[in-house]
Amino acid sequence: MKAVFSDFVYGARLLARSPGFALVAVLTLALGIGASTAIFSAVNAVLLRPLPFRNAERIVTLWESDLQQGRARDPVSPPNFLDWRKQSQSFEEMAAYLSWRPNFKGALGAERLQGAKVTANLFRLLGVSPIIGRYFAPGDDLSTGGSVVLISYGLWRRQFAADSKITSRTITLNGEKYLIIGVMPPKFQFPVGEYAKELWVPLVFDAGDLNGRATRYLQVVARLKPKVSLPQARVEMREIAGRLEQQYPETNSRWGVALSPFYDQLVADARPTLLILLVAVSFVLLIGCANVANLLLARGSGRHEEMAIRVAVGASRYRIIRQLLAEGAVLALAGGILGVLLAHAGIRIIVAAAPEGIPRLKEVGEDFWVLVFSALLTLLTVFLFGLFPALQVSKANVGGVLREGGKGLVAGMGKTRFRSILVVTEVALAFVLLVGAGLIIKSFSRLIGVDPGFNAHNVLTAQIDLPYYKYGNPRKQREFFDQLLERVGALPGVQAAGVISYLPLSGSNMEWIFSIKGRAPSRSNEKLFAEYRQVNADYFKAMGVPLLRGRTFSSRDSADALPVILVNDAFARQYFPNEDPIHKRIGFGLQPAWREIIGIVADVRHFGLESKARAEAYVPYQQDPWSSMALVIRSKSGPVTLISAVRRELTALDKEQPLYGVQTMESLVAESVAPRRLGMLLLGIFSGIALVLAAIGILGVMASHVSQRTHEIAIRIALGAKPASVQKLVVLQAVAMAFAGVAVGFVMSVWLTHFISNLLYDVRATDPAVLGGVAILLTGVLMLASYIPARRASIIDPITALR
Repeated sequence: MKAVFSDFVYGARLLARSPGFALVAVLTLALGIGASTAIFSAVNAVLLRPLPFRNAERIVTLWESDLQQGRARDPVSPPNFLDWRKQSQSFEEMAAYLSWRPNFKGALGAERLQGAKVTANLFRLLGVSPIIGRYFAPGDDLSTGGSVVLISYGLWRRQFAADSKITSRTITLNGEKYLIIGVMPPKFQFPVGEYAKELWVPLVFDAGDLNGRATRYLQVVARLKPKVSLPQARVEMREIAGRLEQQYPETNSRWGVALSPFYDQLVADARPTLLILLVAVSFVLLIGCANVANLLLARGSGRHEEMAIRVAVGASRYRIIRQLLAEGAVLALAGGILGVLLAHAGIRIIVAAAPEGIPRLKEVGEDFWVLVFSALLTLLTVFLFGLFPALQVSKANVGGVLREGGKGLVAGMGKTRFRSILVVTEVALAFVLLVGAGLIIKSFSRLIGVDPGFNAHNVLTAQIDLPYYKYGNPRKQREFFDQLLERVGALPGVQAAGVISYLPLSGSNMEWIFSIKGRAPSRSNEKLFAEYRQVNADYFKAMGVPLLRGRTFSSRDSADALPVILVNDAFARQYFPNEDPIHKRIGFGLQPAWREIIGIVADVRHFGLESKARAEAYVPYQQDPWSSMALVIRSKSGPVTLISAVRRELTALDKEQPLYGVQTMESLVAESVAPRRLGMLLLGIFSGIALVLAAIGILGVMASHVSQRTHEIAIRIALGAKPASVQKLVVLQAVAMAFAGVAVGFVMSVWLTHFISNLLYDVRATDPAVLGGVAILLTGVLMLASYIPARRASIIDPITALR
């Protein structure tokens, strides 16, 4: 150990004598290790770290599958859920839940809380207990069982000052008293991947729920029994779905069941992006290792005389390799320490930029496994970039080197063949990264260039949910929104104010069955579906949705007027391909009230810019009021300046009614593409680093090559070679390596980029413009990097060099 320690001390002293070399090597390693550790932290938090539930790997998610429409994951109706739970034998527990946002008047004023209604057995299924009090008992989900609530740790501290006697207190939610029975642990979150929930109440089914088999809105989870596999559970649930289809053909015909591991379903959308980033950052690390290996080989080429003397005085090859590995370990240790610091900064950036669409990404942080990963990565780099150079340098020819006296020989590319291979590898990996980044950037630019069907500029949005206990009557709902729109519309700077039941890009949908009057179904089991939304007359003006044909709603489309409806262009194309839908009558539901189509509006991308427009229908909210509406306000400038005024007008109508979800429409559009933007930025950064490292690799190899060929170049100049021809000689050798790397990278890209095809929008994985552009860019940068050593070669003084 003393000898090993002395090797490390000697290696540190040698590196201190070459600060430029040490600085470049350490920074190169730090970039690779830091970036890799930061991305691994994200992968660990999202994909690898188990959920904080008991035996979380046995928890599965269940969905209904609409086999006719080809949708694999639809919510579940309460009667089907209860039948599943009663008939299945594969599960220990099966529970259901749905989001719930009650109004709450607390010490901080009226606010809208994020909550969930859950069946009483959910917490037993998850294996999580409150830190204070108890969780729900079986009788708590009966309508006669009283109203109880579990609250989150954050709400307990924020609204109740961490009162230890909280279980004796009650709170009022939507006008109803609830007894607090417990406080959940600090980091508990369910549903996972959504906005943090602050309270949970029992899910109680009334008579309407128990008879509404066609109404699907529940999320269902279950825990597999210890000896039951997921395929076995799938077989049993298919059998149950078949029995329910025969028993209830009106509502369950062609409806199946889908099962997936709870965690897999949770991270399904995030997994491809994170894995691609992990591969990309691994490429950066490999390029960095190749660069450091080249630096060590270049440094070692000047130490052959030293190694020959060591061998001559009795040093074994093992001893020399150990010494050289110790020097590499010093570099790796310094690079690892700096890399961890860079990783810490990178993690903070990722957390700050984390979009809501990637679950658990905000939980990213340094933990034990991340530190283990950094340590292993550091050790790996020592052997990866240190061992081969050590083997090469330790092959010193004692007699030959000592006879030459360290003067060197005329050298060709043969002596730097391995270093050239390393550079070609760097160029190939950089080419793949640049192509991937180019495809993602081009895809993103096309995505944000998509016409969403509305004008998001200067539009403010907010959500208002009227509690049923105060506004259960449709007339009261209509009157409330009529008065609010009148007040908001009169505010200075407001051009138009509207409401809609589901805001574009919010991800919410309300797909209903409808019929066309006078048209018989083409098949006996044919069902027509369209999105159903309630709006006011000024909504299309406020949102900037163009009218294509006919007219929009007006004040004469009141509650007592002829029922009317608007459809979008996708609806007209799908259901009236060869005729004009204006004045046709359609009705929603099993017993429809016929509505006349009075106009056609442009398609709106309600489910994301990359999604295709669905068939949608709009009805006047005066004719079909709804308690939960999104407020849409178009202003002349600066919509955020209206927030306080809008709150004031809302409070004047109802001081207990909170305004929540306040944001501009432009920010909502930006949020919808935030996961893609994060992936694009990180991949762009990695590819930029790879480009710089590849350029440094070319520069280092050519500079070393020029140094080794000093005598040869001096003779050429002495015999009349012009500086331009010497520069050409060096640049052509660099271009040969660049072309070889680009060729290898091209083949790799054609194969590897197919793995990111699902992340692309309107761009092929083998886009010729991206491939050609990257090839030109990379070759140009590498030629520019080779110019510095080429110019140095052209100004060699032959007399001095030969002497």
